[in-house]
Amino acid sequence: MTLLKTLGIIIMLSLPVCIFLIVRKHIALTRAVQYEGRVVAYEHGSGSGTYALKIRYIDGDNQTHKFVSRSASYPPSRNIGDRVTVFHHLDGSTPDILVFEDLFLVYWIWILVGIAATGCMLIPYLLEAVYRRA
Repeated sequence: MTLLKTLGIIIMLSLPVCIFLIVRKHIALTRAVQYEGRVVAYEHGSGSGTYALKIRYIDGDNQTHKFVSRSASYPPSRNIGDRVTVFHHLDGSTPDILVFEDLFLVYWIWILVGIAATGCMLIPYLLEAVYRRA
């Protein structure tokens, strides 16, 4: 029973951090300038057998930029030549691409927040039910 109580406390304490990180990323993406880019190559990721995407795009000043995506997967999440939406951050940080473009921005963030909030609201009742049976 102590394990369940500990897990419940960890989840409840981590919720504000998770919400902060999700909202921060959402704000960064909404403030970024969007350009159309293309996958031009694959690079081996940090994990064995995974591939990161090498992206090329042209910004509003007609300058060509290339970068390697932060995430890597096997199989690669996109094919060479595929169009991707590039989020060019004005602070100079590495641009972002979204693998789940529409789902991420419109639904994914709020689905995660809803699931986490629902879980945190239900955990005290579930713990109480478990402890009453014990």
